[in-house]
Parts: sequence; C-alpha cells; structure tokens
Amino acid sequence: TDKGYRFYVNSLDLSKPKVSKKASEELEEALASADDYEISRKNLAKMMVEISNQTVILAFTLEKVYYTGLSNLFSKPEFSELAMIADVSQVFDRCEECLQDFYDKVGDEPNIFIGNEHPFGAVLSALSARFGKNGEGLIALVGPKRMDYLANFSLMKKIKEII
Repeated sequence: TDKGYRFYVNSLDLSKPKVSKKASEELEEALASADDYEISRKNLAKMMVEISNQTVILAFTLEKVYYTGLSNLFSKPEFSELAMIADVSQVFDRCEECLQDFYDKVGDEPNIFIGNEHPFGAVLSALSARFGKNGEGLIALVGPKRMDYLANFSLMKKIKEII
C-alpha cells in the first residue's frame, strides 16, 4: 500500500548511498555534451534514464516539458495490462496540465512522492526537485512504487549537485 511504501521510505537513511564514480562521470559528461542549455539538460535526462532504468520528466517551464524513458516504465511487470499502459500514457499526453499543481509541492531538494502524492499515476512513485536560477525547472524520476529509492534518491542528489 502507499502507507507501507511511505513507512519504508521514511525509514531509509537517505544520506549514505552515493552514485558510483562511473555514473557520476557519465552524468557530468552528458551535461557538458552540449553548449545549449536545453539540449544539455535533455542529454542529462537521457543519461539518468540509462542509469536508473526509469522514466524522467524534465520541465523547463510549465509549458515546455520533455520526457524520456517511457519504454523503461512500460516494460516493468506492473504494466503487463494494456489498460494500465493506456491510463499512464494519458497522463504523459497531458503532462503540462498535470505539472501545474505539482510544481508547488516540489522544492529545491529532492523529495519522494508515492502514489497519489504526485500527478503521474497512482501506481507510480516520483522523485522530484526544482532546478534553474529561480527554480523554474522541475526534474522528476518516475517509476513503479517498488523502485530502488536509495539508488534513485542518490541519483537525484547528484543531479542537483551538477545541474
């Protein structure tokens, strides 16, 4: 249940795990791979997808949203039913609308949102943080509730460090 996952997440020591040196270098290279602000962040999102095997949503503003890694999400056992894929796909199709209320819940530091605590679908969890000079950007790593919270939280902390 969501309460069970929340209890589990709250009991984790999120200060200990670190991203591997190799993953850290790959993330920094992805960010530095382009001079263009948006392209460099998109490259970073793609590398996050490779490292985490999850989905990443990158909102530069509420109107400008990029996401990658949906195939990772839909290849998980939770999505063996076509109806579940259709429900989650609809959320991503109207991603800009879904983010409006979520923006206010997300702070500068990475936070974990489980089930109905975020707008991406009750069967999912999201780790999210703001980025940019004025916090106008939002990055979210989205996956099933059974995701590796420690590894993904460490990944989000590293992203905040380099972005």
